[in-house]
Amino acid sequence: MLFNSTVVNIRQQFDRHRTGLTLVYRYVMGQGFVQLLNVTTGFFLLRWLPLDDQAKYTFAFSLQAAMSVLADLGFSGSIIALVGSQIYNKERIGSYLAAARYYRRRFLVVSFVIGCFSIPFLTQRQAWDWQTQLALLAPIILTIYLQGAVSYYAAPVQMHRQLNAFYGAQIVQALVRLLGCSLFYKMNVLDVYSVLWLYNAALLWTGLAYRRIALPFQIAPKTLDKSVRTDMITYLKPLIPSLVFNAFYGQITIFLITYYGKQSGLAELGALTRLGQLFMLLTTFNSVVIAPYMARLSVMQLPKAYSVILSGALLIAGFVNGIVWIYPDGFLWLLGSKYAQLDRELKLFVLNQSLLYIGSVLWSIHAARKWIYGFNSWLYIIGLILIQFYIVRTYNLSTVYDVILASFPPTVFILLLHIETGIVGWVKTKKTSRLAHYAA
Repeated sequence: MLFNSTVVNIRQQFDRHRTGLTLVYRYVMGQGFVQLLNVTTGFFLLRWLPLDDQAKYTFAFSLQAAMSVLADLGFSGSIIALVGSQIYNKERIGSYLAAARYYRRRFLVVSFVIGCFSIPFLTQRQAWDWQTQLALLAPIILTIYLQGAVSYYAAPVQMHRQLNAFYGAQIVQALVRLLGCSLFYKMNVLDVYSVLWLYNAALLWTGLAYRRIALPFQIAPKTLDKSVRTDMITYLKPLIPSLVFNAFYGQITIFLITYYGKQSGLAELGALTRLGQLFMLLTTFNSVVIAPYMARLSVMQLPKAYSVILSGALLIAGFVNGIVWIYPDGFLWLLGSKYAQLDRELKLFVLNQSLLYIGSVLWSIHAARKWIYGFNSWLYIIGLILIQFYIVRTYNLSTVYDVILASFPPTVFILLLHIETGIVGWVKTKKTSRLAHYAA
């Protein structure tokens, strides 16, 4: 009887968590395969592209990332939080999708103008002529435009947990890049420009696929209600200063070595950032699984989920760093013989990425619970500007080692800021919960 009771209890516990386990399984399989394809492509490119093309590709990728943040400013990312638990309200989803498109179209122009001025300024010591700069800028601009459909149509697909369709489109995109780059290499026509244009072709297909998948989950409004736009901008208003600032600051290491260093240093730092793709599986998990999950939890369920997720992040970060310090040669082999000398840079880089990953987990939880405070945005901006002034005056930013070393003070500051946000959020949540209890 005791055995039967135990078996029944185990089955009940499994059935209770079956949905969550299935979601995690689909995520690991889908995102894991996508990331495997992207990482494979990245490591092949390290071997196939000469150092000068690798330097250009590294810079183009970083500038593209900065311009993408400026064009979006969190509008597409806010859809999940603003819809909340009303995921079956098609009109609500359609309205917020329309609001995201409304704002993104306007900020695209700002992003394009800033990108046009940034390339000649940042690359003035790289001896790239205006034809080279223009050839890099053109595919970057198209990428920012195409990313719009991918970003806001992905939200309803994620909310309805259509992970098979969500990752199916990404797998096709990653396969197109990998096979296309392989074909170009075999034909001896592979260079930085062909890689950038190939990415745009794959991105176009993904955007169209997401649009088709998302159509059943939303009804587009005939006219966009001003209150919906106001709701979105009110939600993001505390974040906008830090998002604008972080658009370029998020790529500061690449921009610094582009401005102060040589092409070889830029290529070497770009090679190390390829290893940062290994953390993409973890950071994407934050937005695809953790954020929607934490947004739905009640206040009573929150403490346990918060502690479990944070503990898991700490264990993962510690495990990854342990492997890198014990067996760095394996990671250097992935980079290729051109980058075999980056032993100490590798260890520092992975440690810094681990701290950033822990911070991203905290940020995903806090944003999902709407623990967003305007004073933190200004503290973030002012603090990082002061730290950056100190770094520019203190460090030799022409070497890869010093650029990575210089990234630790701001990384630690950002992590402490996330911790402070969590403390404030918990205090406010407990106070609100207590008041609601007394009112009842």
